[in-house]
Amino acid sequence: MYDDPRNQEKAKRYVIYLRKSQDDPSRQIRSIGDQTRECLEVAKRFDIKIDPKKDIISDERSAKRSGNRPNFTQMIKDIKKGKIDGLIAWAPDRLARNMKEGGEIIDLLDEGYIVDLKFASMYFTNDHAGKMSLGMSFVWAKQYSDKLSVDVKRGLSMALKEGKSAGQYKPGYFRSNFTGYYEPDESTTESGMMMFELVKNAWRKKLNGESNAKITRYLNERGYRRVLKSTGEKQKMSETKLSTMFDDSFYHGVLVQAGKEIDLNDRYEFIPMVSEEEFIAIKNLKKDHARVDKKHSWPFKNILICEACGNNLTGGASKGPREKVKALRYWCTKCKGGTIRAKVIIEAIDEILSNLKGGKEEYELYKKESSKFIESKRKALTKELAALKKLERKTEREYEKYIQTLALRRSNIDQDEKKILEKAKNNSKTQLERYKDQISKTKAELNNNIQLTLEKFLNTIESLSESFLFGSAETKDRIAQSVILNTVINKGEIIKIKLKEPFATMLQKGNLKGGGPGWI
Repeated sequence: MYDDPRNQEKAKRYVIYLRKSQDDPSRQIRSIGDQTRECLEVAKRFDIKIDPKKDIISDERSAKRSGNRPNFTQMIKDIKKGKIDGLIAWAPDRLARNMKEGGEIIDLLDEGYIVDLKFASMYFTNDHAGKMSLGMSFVWAKQYSDKLSVDVKRGLSMALKEGKSAGQYKPGYFRSNFTGYYEPDESTTESGMMMFELVKNAWRKKLNGESNAKITRYLNERGYRRVLKSTGEKQKMSETKLSTMFDDSFYHGVLVQAGKEIDLNDRYEFIPMVSEEEFIAIKNLKKDHARVDKKHSWPFKNILICEACGNNLTGGASKGPREKVKALRYWCTKCKGGTIRAKVIIEAIDEILSNLKGGKEEYELYKKESSKFIESKRKALTKELAALKKLERKTEREYEKYIQTLALRRSNIDQDEKKILEKAKNNSKTQLERYKDQISKTKAELNNNIQLTLEKFLNTIESLSESFLFGSAETKDRIAQSVILNTVINKGEIIKIKLKEPFATMLQKGNLKGGGPGWI
């Protein structure tokens, strides 16, 4: 220790200030407990009375940025009010690692608010030489902090390039402390199954179309648990966590971290749970389920806007006081600005569609407006189709393999093994049929996703009103979403309807009965 009691003016009230930054390596050189013990020894040596309940102040936030430590900020206020005039700390860098707060400590010494500073790790005198030494200590602390930040960022960047993660937990894997790479979790669950295989089965079940609720139960019943390092708590799988897992491209080998994508298969011998094609197939299944699981699908979603607050209207079926059957209505949930019946909206849209005029000029405008959208959609559909075909071929090979195995081992197979192979064969057949159906739908969408010829364009415009009026709710919605940008509603009335191009140019406003120029 370097404290020297000679020629030191004693303060009226000392406090001990402690800081342990959570973002420093090795959780700081000295823990809070170590700092407390050594600072209390300093106080004892100089016969300074310290009340452990009132005179020990601590923060666990970084001192790299000013204003980041609430207890330090309050201590400075108390010093300026004269409640505290002496400080004890383990080292100067416990007080400040930024120049603003370091300069503030020196200013308080200059102005006499702080009479004495004592450190467990160095000697300080309240004179020009001591203040110069203290200032240099603050500069060194800031330099160390800045260098540490740069080194950490560089280390994380290099680690990411090498395929090493910052440490996110991935069910079924563990991150090696030695290599920094993700490896299969070979720990055994309560069911006797390896954790990696258990989670892999969850992906297989999802590919077979099972619900998240059922898969979650399957995992938890067979002993899936995540052990938290900090507390040792064992967490079960939840449907939310499972859904997040099924959205994570990591499981086919693409790690997304800090906004960057790293192909782990190119960095080391990463063992994926699923192929990229299977991952895409599961994403498509989730989209299909999202469409199927909705109890109701109201048309005109997101194109009906409340004039008062700009909120999108919500749809629902309800009975009026004099109505015997439920009618579809829309209303604003934010400002309660009145409701409007779907019938009014349908009549207004039908009137607009009836007054669209199509010609060569309008056709050229249509081609210009639609070309970019069609091209981007075509590329996405082509990529999706290629992935589905690859999955189809793979599943077809698996299906044929099960058929051949059953045929070859017909006379030399026990009943249990036969049941397992039969079930696997049937699952492959079901999955193959599902892929064929998805391929068929994607092809149809790809074929429909082309620009209309002039003749077909004119015929479509001419029959648009009829298709809309007599079509299903889905047809009405599809046409409305294609033609209308937004419809502004106020207290049950349509205030304004704005069309997309080329339909805005095609509209013959003079023939409208519903409103005229102010309406459209």
